[in-house]
Amino acid sequence: MKKVYLITSGQSPREDISLDLRAHFSPEIEIYESGALDHLSIDEIHKQLAPEDSEPTLVSRLRNMEMCAFSRSKAMPLLQNAIDRACDDGADLIIILCTNEFEDLHSRVPILIPFKIFHALVPVISSGLKTDFLFPFQSHAEGMLQNWKKSGVNGSYYCYHHSAGGSIEDVYRFFKEQKSEMIIMDCIGYDIDMGKKLAKETGKSVILPRSILVQLTHSLLGL
Repeated sequence: MKKVYLITSGQSPREDISLDLRAHFSPEIEIYESGALDHLSIDEIHKQLAPEDSEPTLVSRLRNMEMCAFSRSKAMPLLQNAIDRACDDGADLIIILCTNEFEDLHSRVPILIPFKIFHALVPVISSGLKTDFLFPFQSHAEGMLQNWKKSGVNGSYYCYHHSAGGSIEDVYRFFKEQKSEMIIMDCIGYDIDMGKKLAKETGKSVILPRSILVQLTHSLLGL
């Protein structure tokens, strides 16, 4: 059995993500979950990790199902600690369950950081195509678009996350109207079935973090 750690910047378990990954992983993979904020109570997170005005934030789900924005600078050392613990526990591979940019993380075993993977992959395969984006939250959308521009990819975007309401039909309509040729679903919260449905409804190529992570995990572990 191969031991794969799924690490969230918030609190584990993240069954909204891990159950979908389990369904597509080889039975030879044993999944463990960990969160950077697991050792903190909900009240401690709100008090100790509250962001200052205009400070960069991370958004992740807490144990009570709340989507919470917290200080990026305060959370980063805790996320690194979770990686270190996974390595100490004998992880064969680590997956970060977030598409945010993480520059300073390091690991003693292979680690999949979605931001780095997709910002390297998408510019290569989308050359010449009209590429548009699905982002989760309007509050982070402009910053996410700027990151893509730095990677050499520009386009229109739409924001949708199930926790914020809205209609998935509006998502389909937007990308049809934009005449998108490739759609980047830039959130680990979007599941594999949603990616397939978006591709079917729009007739466009779709890049989904979870699908790429499953394929890379199998390749790196020789499965």
